[in-house]
Amino acid sequence: MIERYARPEMLDLWSQENKFRAWLEVELAVCEAWHKLGAIDASNIEVIRAKADFDIDRILEIEEETRHDVIAFLTAVEEKVGDPARFIHLGCTSSDIVDTANGLLLFRAGKIILKGFDRVLAVLRRLAEEYKGRLIMGRTHGVHAEPTSFGLKMAGFYAEFDRHAARFREALEGIRYGKISGAVGTYAHLDPAMETAACEILGLKVDPISTQIIQRDRHAAYFTTLALAAGGIERLCTELRHLQRTEVLEVEEGFAKGQKGSSAMPHKKNPISAENLCGLARLVRSNALASMENMALWHERDISHSSVERVIMPDSTTLADYMLNRLAGLLEKLRVLPENMERNLMGSQGLFFSQRVLLALIEAGLGRQEAYGLVQRIAMRCWEGKKTFKSLVVADAAIKKLLSLKKLEELFDLDYYLRFESLIYSRVFVDTAPAGLYEAKQRLAKLLVEKSYSEGEFILTSGKKTDYYFDCKQTALNAEGGELIARLFLEMLRGAPIKGVGGMTLGADPLVSAVSVLSQLAGTPLPAFIVRKKPKGHGTDQFLEGLANFRPGDAVAMLEDVVTTGGTLLTACERVKDAGFTIAGVYCVLDREEGGRQNLAKAGYKLEAIFTRRELLDYARS
Repeated sequence: MIERYARPEMLDLWSQENKFRAWLEVELAVCEAWHKLGAIDASNIEVIRAKADFDIDRILEIEEETRHDVIAFLTAVEEKVGDPARFIHLGCTSSDIVDTANGLLLFRAGKIILKGFDRVLAVLRRLAEEYKGRLIMGRTHGVHAEPTSFGLKMAGFYAEFDRHAARFREALEGIRYGKISGAVGTYAHLDPAMETAACEILGLKVDPISTQIIQRDRHAAYFTTLALAAGGIERLCTELRHLQRTEVLEVEEGFAKGQKGSSAMPHKKNPISAENLCGLARLVRSNALASMENMALWHERDISHSSVERVIMPDSTTLADYMLNRLAGLLEKLRVLPENMERNLMGSQGLFFSQRVLLALIEAGLGRQEAYGLVQRIAMRCWEGKKTFKSLVVADAAIKKLLSLKKLEELFDLDYYLRFESLIYSRVFVDTAPAGLYEAKQRLAKLLVEKSYSEGEFILTSGKKTDYYFDCKQTALNAEGGELIARLFLEMLRGAPIKGVGGMTLGADPLVSAVSVLSQLAGTPLPAFIVRKKPKGHGTDQFLEGLANFRPGDAVAMLEDVVTTGGTLLTACERVKDAGFTIAGVYCVLDREEGGRQNLAKAGYKLEAIFTRRELLDYARS
């Protein structure tokens, strides 16, 4: 039945033909090593090289009589080679050949399995990046807890599978051993130098000490890491199965044309891939237990392990390969349903804000137990009366005495829950983040608070009153601050299909200049341009400066220092589009979260910010 799950490459690897080919490969390596040491002369090694082969049917025929597969194999090879065959298997015992060949086969199977890990990691990374910031309800005990993002879910699974792959790579090196040390591992009829030479030919390492076999803790580690990976697959698939439940329906498995979900109910679309993988994980775990049972053998060896390994070696590696690739296929075709995530998020009337209210009351001076009881009573009324948690909190007399209306409004801000999302990403995807990305943001935040951030009463350009003012130029024109801003912008732009960067004068001038210079130093040059507030009154009479470095139709990124309502950035974008360019993205140092993101989204632009006000202050304090 295992052939049902075998992909062609793995099926070929574990075929009966290939098993004997691996044995022959080891026997020939031993012969070559003996030749190197002078035990086999040139004429005999030439005949062995030319004629060493076998016929499977002949091996099986001989085995019917000998009841010994290695002797049957050797006899079949000897019939092909003739007299020089007396040098084949010289001084060896059967396990020298079988264990060393198994090391070869398990290592080669592992290289195939690693391709599956790479495929899974690639799609998890894509999902994490695509759904960064996409709020989804986090659940504990299956019950609504607090919001997270679907991107963070996928980033968490990416981190786990990265660990599974790392453990398996280590186990793969642990299995890449051969032994040609004779009947009880003493080299009584062999030469350690020959073993070293033969293993070198095979690309294997020499086991420092062996008995008649390679000790089975190496194999147990290999199969246990596969079992752990299978457990990771099951964990991810269990998550996907829950998210596909009708009353949740935040994701769906791909459903092919003509596919049927139920013989009785035509409407059914079942999570069959996820369920299949959860079931197969049980087999891989069971095989890992069998591999651990194989460790304790009598004295220098018995053969109780052999029958087990004839099953678990092909089965576990074949299943692991199949499972990883089926999982990757499931994820590649996964249908993500953000509208249902948004619906479910508020399905509990906003009760997940309870901890924020609790902590605010404690901060206001209320004792923890008193605060807990107060919030819990409101939460229970919310459950029973189907009123929103926010409305009950805002209306509560005891809470109003302690918290201002403005403070209460802040407590119900959804973005609060993802304020450290970018930090978590920088920890998970360390290979794409510049060294010290977190430290860079932390240092920039301190500079911005020191040089650019002031609290008090201010009036903005729009006429709106505010309790803080942010003058980014004070930091952007500082040598260290400009370099840090440019470095973080370049990280945000990594992989974007752009030909350059630009922005509205005066706020974007130092930003685009710093990004352009730093991109040149990084070996990925991005020219810059400036958008004037008024067209040049002479010469070209244009809004844009720096056009000589671009061609019509080029995709560019727009940079801004501060976004409030987004009006300045939208104006700059319109002028850039009028000049014949495509805008691939809009980015700012600080998003004041006062409608700019939403206004830009209406115009078709997704805003990405280095900081929001809250993030800026959190990083500066950390």
